[in-house]
Amino acid sequence: MASTPFDYVTMGSEFNTPAMRAVWEERNVIQKWLDVEAALAGAQAKVGMIPTEAAEEIALKAKADRVDLERVRAEIRRSGHLIVGLIRGWSPVLEGGADRYVHYGASSPDVLDTGFALLLKEALAIIQQELLALHDLLIEMTDRHASTLMVGRTHGQHALPITFGFKLAIWLSEIGRHLDRVEACRARVLVGNLTGAVGSQAAFGARGAEIQRIALEALGLAVPEIVTHMLQRDRHAELASILASMGSSLGKMAHEIYLLQKTEVAEVHEAFRSGEQVGSSSMPHKRNPLRCENIWGMAKVLRGLSVAVLDSQEIEHENDISLFAPTYVAIPAMFMLSARMLHDLQRILRHLVVDAARMRANLGLTHGLVASERVMIALAEKVGKPAAHRLVYEAAMECHAKSISLAEALSAQPEVRRFLRPEEIEALCAPDSYTGTSVQQARDMARRARSRRRS
Repeated sequence: MASTPFDYVTMGSEFNTPAMRAVWEERNVIQKWLDVEAALAGAQAKVGMIPTEAAEEIALKAKADRVDLERVRAEIRRSGHLIVGLIRGWSPVLEGGADRYVHYGASSPDVLDTGFALLLKEALAIIQQELLALHDLLIEMTDRHASTLMVGRTHGQHALPITFGFKLAIWLSEIGRHLDRVEACRARVLVGNLTGAVGSQAAFGARGAEIQRIALEALGLAVPEIVTHMLQRDRHAELASILASMGSSLGKMAHEIYLLQKTEVAEVHEAFRSGEQVGSSSMPHKRNPLRCENIWGMAKVLRGLSVAVLDSQEIEHENDISLFAPTYVAIPAMFMLSARMLHDLQRILRHLVVDAARMRANLGLTHGLVASERVMIALAEKVGKPAAHRLVYEAAMECHAKSISLAEALSAQPEVRRFLRPEEIEALCAPDSYTGTSVQQARDMARRARSRRRS
């Protein structure tokens, strides 16, 4: 039976995706370790350090499906060492004495770090694919809702009119930056390490650098400038920070949808399969934004996990094993959560119910107060900004006290009537046409993002 929620039958689909699960499945992890052993042997054969026949046999048998996991488990238990146990459990399948040349001159971090880089390569490809899909979806939605009028809110209160497309354009821009960060970090993260104990390459002799270069090129990984016994964890810390930041953005977007779905707001809604989907076991009427809430929650976990990875940068001397748990527990979990969040947010947005009529109705809830800035600017041309602010402020306070419209409160002020006719006041208090450049900014953002995708 599964022992973590990532693999529960009941919960696995809430915290993982099939593609990302496949990356971190144990057989794939073992395969990456064997890939490293095969690449190392191949490089050593090329420089004449081991027989070519041995390298060919190692490469031929470096297949996870040739590994007896129970034997490996027993050898790990007996030796108390992961890589020693793996080699002892796998090497008996090698023929012709090739087992004598497995892990030749290497140290365990060579296999673990380089194998992990191969896993990161696969995991990052999935994240980039999902980010691009979300990016493209936001381009389309930003264009579609560029002129969908709604109220902008600051401090939880109605502020000025904007458009839903403008809000989406902000998200689109943010996702674009995360794409940039993920792509930029690849050069620093997808790096191997085949330098032996303490990184001095002593066991490989004078051709150690050449062996590392040949092997890492075969694996499609970059060669590090210099390492100790293992890759320095600033690389993983950067990656974890990027995933945590991306998760926080996704959590913010999901939380915004959640807030806009509140009964009192009701401007957008997660799609709900009426007749099948159930919102509550006790309240039959509920249509809860559960996917948004789950994304919001996973963002919190991502941030917490990133702290462990950041802490793993503190290593004693040339190596210690304190980084093992952050590497093999926190980072895989971060990738699985990130993939699920990206997948679910796309699903939410693709089927999002946008109630444009409710958005427009909510814009009128303050009876013109959302146009207070517009009135102030018009008056400022006559009396200056300080006096204009005072006049509109006094009118706004009257609105709150007497539950009247801004137009009514302004029209009751003789000083305002000296400069603005009643019809001018009514026009200025109509919020529909006071969106500034929201529409154009949304369309421009969509155009730039679309152009970026084509380049």
